[in-house]
Amino acid sequence: MADFETADFELPTTEAGLRARQDELVRALATENSAGGLASLSTELEAIQRRLEHLR
Repeated sequence: MADFETADFELPTTEAGLRARQDELVRALATENSAGGLASLSTELEAIQRRLEHLR
């Protein structure tokens, strides 16, 4: 199991939900200042992108 699958967040279950969360994360990454926050947001964004790839 990959690290992103064991992270402390739950991913949305629908494609629309994944895309909405992806948009939220991109906006949050643009304004995040802490390294820890950036790492967490990036990890979740990567998980969402992988999930979306699997839906194709």
